[in-house]
Amino acid sequence: MKIVLSALLTLFIASSIVNAASRDDLLTSVFELHVQAKALKLEASEYKKARHVFFGDLNGDNREDGCIIYTLEGGPGGGNYYWFSLAVYLNIDNKYKLAADEKIGGKGGRQFTASRIENGIIILDSLFRRLDDAFCCPSLEGQVFYELIGDYDSESKDTFVLDELNRL
Repeated sequence: MKIVLSALLTLFIASSIVNAASRDDLLTSVFELHVQAKALKLEASEYKKARHVFFGDLNGDNREDGCIIYTLEGGPGGGNYYWFSLAVYLNIDNKYKLAADEKIGGKGGRQFTASRIENGIIILDSLFRRLDDAFCCPSLEGQVFYELIGDYDSESKDTFVLDELNRL
């Protein structure tokens, strides 16, 4: 059953195209399935209270694209490790298409407090670890910037890359 569910979720995510008619309902469903498929694949579980969804125009077409930051815990063998990932869905011809899904932080690293899209750039307000911070508790405030680089006319999701811009 687990294999069948994984195959169905992976198939849905692989196509990753949905109509954008009711953005909030559709993207909530798409994000939910995306995170479930990723968690299943990595033998992890999501910490849903840390999920953050935000919208904005990433590719200059005046359509709202959707992003989700989600937290996965555990992984193969269990443990108390966790990490943050950022998934980006572009609104192309009123259909949402998965463009990128990247690990962007985790335990012992940076944590995110807010997110938004401005002028095609994903801006994440973050906390970084100072040398004297406990492993769990970063306290240095800063920002992380991501730009989506790729061929917006391509049908392949492999044509996009999240590029972290070096600014603090």
